[in-house]
Amino acid sequence: DTVETAGYVTRLKDWGCRYWEVALEAHGKGPPLPFDAVLVVDRSGSMGSGPGSPMEYAKEAASWFAGEVLRANPENQVAVVSFGLEGAKHPLFPLRVGDLNADTNVDIGFSSDLEKVQSAIESLYTHGGTNTQAGFLKALQLMTTARRNSKRVIVLLTDGVPTVSIGFPYGP
Repeated sequence: DTVETAGYVTRLKDWGCRYWEVALEAHGKGPPLPFDAVLVVDRSGSMGSGPGSPMEYAKEAASWFAGEVLRANPENQVAVVSFGLEGAKHPLFPLRVGDLNADTNVDIGFSSDLEKVQSAIESLYTHGGTNTQAGFLKALQLMTTARRNSKRVIVLLTDGVPTVSIGFPYGP
């Protein structure tokens, strides 16, 4: 938050008493923009649970990231979106198909409260297939509520390849 200025005012004698040349330069750096981040966490069945599981590592990484971002600037915010196939019924398929709203949760919207963000991360559970498309699209929807004057970032934490997408059943 530093601004340096330099300038001068000179009376122009040749132009009469009412003419002045004024020059001003200003150089500086404004305050850093606040940061709005969405953590998109895969909670599909392959993430597993318990010690040594991909979910344990994803939670650890997400919690660390949230702490780094929120401690860096009190105006920064983090949100958490999770995804895993819950599915919707489809008239043509006997299996459930990927669905944007059924397969995603906004576990916490943008918040600068580290304790609440970490609590949302810790409450994640595993279930279903990997609908990465739904998770990412839900994060993009959430980003429309981010502040206009913020730096925006989406971080995806997953263990692998999608197994389902919106409108299609689970499959390889």
